[in-house]
Amino acid sequence: ENEVIFSLYGVRFHMLDENLEFEMIAPKADDPKTIWFNVMVPDIAKTYSNAINAGCTEVQPVTEITDFGVSNAMFSDAFGYLWMLHQVHREVSFEERIKLWKERK
Repeated sequence: ENEVIFSLYGVRFHMLDENLEFEMIAPKADDPKTIWFNVMVPDIAKTYSNAINAGCTEVQPVTEITDFGVSNAMFSDAFGYLWMLHQVHREVSFEERIKLWKERK
């Protein structure tokens, strides 16, 4: 069975190739999959740069959301899966996030 097992920042990923016998269908250009991976990283700029340099396609560049204390970025891999990276710069309480959302409306 074709598979890859790797760790990214201490999280173990186990991904498999298409296997029609087990009805595991890989993404196709006209049939993208509706899953994406959200990953917290310690250095979003470095991680994002590594992904792009490895052939991933930019969806959203590193974007700092100052009020919420985070940065986000998105890319798609060669198999059509989306990856969203997050870096937390400072903790923002639930109450503060609610207040910020209300102010933005």
